[in-house]
Amino acid sequence: MNEYVAVLDLGTSKMLALAVSMENRSNIIASAQVESGNAMKRGIIADETEFKTKINELLENFQAKLPAPLTKIYIGLGGQGLHSETRTSTMPNEGEVIEQPTLSAMEEDFSQQSLEWPVDLLDMYAAIPEYYLDGELEDEPIGKTAQRIEGHYFCIVGHQQEMKEILDNTLRAAGIDVVDYFISPLATAASALSIQEKQAGCALVEMGATLSYLSIYSDGKLCYLQTLPLGGDAITGDLCTLDKNLTTADAEKKKITEGKAFALENDSEAIKWIEARMLEILSNLKALIQQSGYADQLEAGIVLTGGASQLRQIDQLWATLSKLKMRLISDRPEQSCALGMAKLGKELCGQVKQSAPVEKEPEKEPEIEPVATDETEQKNGIGANFAKWITKKDKSAGKNKNKEDKKDKNSGMKDLFSGFAEKILND
Repeated sequence: MNEYVAVLDLGTSKMLALAVSMENRSNIIASAQVESGNAMKRGIIADETEFKTKINELLENFQAKLPAPLTKIYIGLGGQGLHSETRTSTMPNEGEVIEQPTLSAMEEDFSQQSLEWPVDLLDMYAAIPEYYLDGELEDEPIGKTAQRIEGHYFCIVGHQQEMKEILDNTLRAAGIDVVDYFISPLATAASALSIQEKQAGCALVEMGATLSYLSIYSDGKLCYLQTLPLGGDAITGDLCTLDKNLTTADAEKKKITEGKAFALENDSEAIKWIEARMLEILSNLKALIQQSGYADQLEAGIVLTGGASQLRQIDQLWATLSKLKMRLISDRPEQSCALGMAKLGKELCGQVKQSAPVEKEPEKEPEIEPVATDETEQKNGIGANFAKWITKKDKSAGKNKNKEDKKDKNSGMKDLFSGFAEKILND
């Protein structure tokens, strides 16, 4: 069986589809990519019609390269506004012994409260909740007594519900089911960070075209997530401003082939402009790290990935700002998110079915003076040894799902990213 896992990474500049072997996740079976054009802006859909056109174009190109029909896919969601928050829920307990149903009821009450938030609750399972009994932190609340229980929930929130609904409908129309949605920066961490780095304390930066995600890990778990609305496209725009004759495509090419982040006195004006913009991006990231409260707990330093991270000498410029060591992802940094999703995905998205071997009929002893009859013609006539297989594909799955209303938009807390925290915590 040639089985594979398929993923879809939606960026502001490019959309990428990737399939890896189920047995060997480092073995890329097929990939396809299209320019995002005007379909997306800062990770969010800007033009729905163009977005659907681009998705269908990408899927068509992708399907043509796959060894078997694509029936399912994993998708990463990110975008401007994606960040973490710690929110609380309080429940009176009147001195009763705390049991698991009590904590489950608190959790359910919290999820209902989230329906009134101005943002979408994407995940509240990225970290284990903290419980305070009568104001005191208690690691093991079950079996204890308290007058009041306060739950502190680490949540990841954003504005991705509308995008999810559009993707669901677009993929379903193409006959493809969305297996699960991953939070993009968390998927990136699955491919870019080691278990040791997460445990020791590490800041992961994924620098894209228009956004940079900052994820901080300590003691093996995610502690902080923030999105900076700056990326590599800002440098491209600066080069166009500096030279009015440059097209955006020419400026992008110049940035990649000639650009570097660390300027010397005799470097060109363009290099100095690049340094100034990258210094702004890195300075903002440093400020966010300080703001997180984990700046002094990052023993493993900072890890940098993403398409814009490929600008030369970023680590040298960072060294002028911070004593935190920087490690650069050198192997396909622009695909870190897609590779992370491929690593986390557990469900088969397509496979090549091998035909069953045709059994040979036992040779018969030659008959003396054979006599042709209707019966022997039926047995030995045309098509006697021809096998037929009729494969029926159930296309009804997912067809009868009703569109979710506003009240159910955050039911994805348990199914939008179902099982995602478990995959991350068990990584």
